[in-house]
Amino acid sequence: MSTRMPDSTVVNTPVAEVDILAETWTKIAEACTFFMTHTPAETKAWYDTNRYMATYTLVYRYCVCPRLQTGQAAAGGSYHGEQLYIKLEGWLRETFSSIAAELAAIPDHRTRAAGYQAYWERCWIASRHIEAMLMYMERSWLEKNQNVKIGGAYPERIRQLVLLRWFEIV
Repeated sequence: MSTRMPDSTVVNTPVAEVDILAETWTKIAEACTFFMTHTPAETKAWYDTNRYMATYTLVYRYCVCPRLQTGQAAAGGSYHGEQLYIKLEGWLRETFSSIAAELAAIPDHRTRAAGYQAYWERCWIASRHIEAMLMYMERSWLEKNQNVKIGGAYPERIRQLVLLRWFEIV
């Protein structure tokens, strides 16, 4: 089976033989990192319609692929959406911890406050792009599993998750 990936490479490996979660997450993490480390103008230029559609399609295919059906969540949602959500939350924790450490190292309070504001603005804009990229996962898995605990907590919508992790860590 041939699958077209966002970077236009073709993988000629059967779906069951590929670590689809790692492959999918690598592409998503690449985009998330770009959103968090570049200005809105740079993001708009880089994240054009073709890149958006390729990434959205990748998430869609990951969530609906019929492989590994043994991992269904208790409420009937896709296990695959849960794994992407967990990876996103881990990425947010790691990214925000790095930002918090960088800001804590700034001795001048005014400079630190300006840095905090700049990071927050970039983070909030990035969260809109991340939410759009993961929209299918949010609709297909998250909305179905609002009453199912993951790691002791109920899952949050993507932008709420970003906001909560930001205030928790930074």
